[in-house]
Amino acid sequence: MLKVRAKYAPGACSYGDYDELRWDLAGCNLRCLFCWSPASRPAETDDPSRTVSSEEVVAATMQNLGD
Repeated sequence: MLKVRAKYAPGACSYGDYDELRWDLAGCNLRCLFCWSPASRPAETDDPSRTVSSEEVVAATMQNLGD
């Protein structure tokens, strides 16, 4: 089971000529000082998270990738 950021997982973004599908994991234990993601600090930011299985990650990824 993975803990992901509830609001943005999966997150789809477009940057010019390419598209990105991103899964923000919640509660990362690395604590990098430069990390931009509030998902890495859920206790500090009160950012809601949810738990998903690897099967759910694959299914949602495939759905978002499309053809």
